Amino acid sequence: MQSILREYRAHAVLGSLRWELFKRRADLEDAALAVQCAWRGWIARQRAAARALALEEFAAAVEALARIAQRVYRGHVGRRWAAWVRAFGAPVVRGWVHRSAALIQALYRGMVGRRYAEEVRRGAEMRHMAASRVQRVWRGSRVQGWREIALDRVRTMVRRGRAAREAEGRAAMRRTRMRQRGAADQDSASDEPSEDDWEPFWDEAAGAQRWYSAARDATSLRRPQWALERRLVAEQAPVLVYWPLSRRSFQGRFVRWVPSKLKFKVEYDDGDVEYLAAHQDHKRVQVRWAGDAWVPFAALPHGEWRPPARHADQPGRAARRSSARPAGLYGLVAEVDADAAGQRARADA
Repeated sequence: MQSILREYRAHAVLGSLRWELFKRRADLEDAALAVQCAWRGWIARQRAAARALALEEFAAAVEALARIAQRVYRGHVGRRWAAWVRAFGAPVVRGWVHRSAALIQALYRGMVGRRYAEEVRRGAEMRHMAASRVQRVWRGSRVQGWREIALDRVRTMVRRGRAAREAEGRAAMRRTRMRQRGAADQDSASDEPSEDDWEPFWDEAAGAQRWYSAARDATSLRRPQWALERRLVAEQAPVLVYWPLSRRSFQGRFVRWVPSKLKFKVEYDDGDVEYLAAHQDHKRVQVRWAGDAWVPFAALPHGEWRPPARHADQPGRAARRSSARPAGLYGLVAEVDADAAGQRARADA
C-alpha cells in the first residue's frame, strides 16, 4: 500500500515538474522571437535608410550632370549664334530696326491724318449748316415779309409761354393729386366710399365718350361695373394671402369691396382684418375659384375691367380746348395764323 502511494506521489511531482519546464520553455521561445523581431526590424530600417540615402545621392549626381550637360549645350548654341550674328547678322538687324521704325511712323502719321480729316469734316458740316440756315432765312424772307417773320417770332414766344404755364399747372395739379392719393392710401378704408364718382365727358381727340373718376385720377372707355369684385364679395370667396415678413400664407374671406380705393376687406380665419389692394399686390394673392382650385388673382376673368390709365388731362380740359380763344394776344396769334395759311394757299395755287 505504501509503495503504491509513494509511486502516485512521485508521478504527481514529476508531472508538475514537467509542466513548469514546459512553461519556462514557452516563455524562452516567446522572448527569443521578440528579440529576433526587434533585431530584424532594426536591420531592415538601417538598410532602408542606407538605400534612401544612396538614392538621394544618385539623384543629386544625375541632376548635377544634367545641369553640366545643359550648360555645355547652351554655351555651344550661344557661341554658334554669336558667330553667325558677327558674320551675317548686322544687315538683318538693321532691316528689323528699319521695318519697326517705318511701322511706328505709319501709325503716327495715320493718327495725325485722321484727326486732321475729322477737323476738316466738322468744319465743312458747320459751314454747310450755316449756309443752309442763311438760305432758309433768305428764302423765307422772299416768301414772307419781315412783318410775318416778326409775328412768327411773337407767335413762337406766346406758344412757348403758354406751354410753360400749362406744364406748371399740370405739375401743380399732379402734386395735389399725389398728396390726395397718399392721404387716401393711408386711410384704413373704413369710411363709406362713394361709388358714383365716375362722370361721362366727351373726348374730342378720340371722338368718343369717356368716363372720368376724380378720386382715382383715371379715365376709362366704359364705366367699370366691378362684376368680378362684387361676385367675390357676394360669395365670400376664400382667399390665400402671402405675407413676406412671416414667410407664410394666411387664409381668409372677401367680405367687402371698396371701389373708391380699389381695396377688399379681408377677414382672416385667425380673426385679423385687412384692407387689401389685390389689384396692386396680385402676386401674393390667390383665390379659390371653380371648386377647390387656388387661382392667382391676376388670372381671374376680370371681364371689362382693366387697370385705369393715368393721365394729366381732366374732363373739363376737353371742353376748354373746344371753347373760343380769349381776345388779346392769343386772338392776334390766331388771326396771324389764319392769314399766313391763306397766303400759303394762294401762293400754292
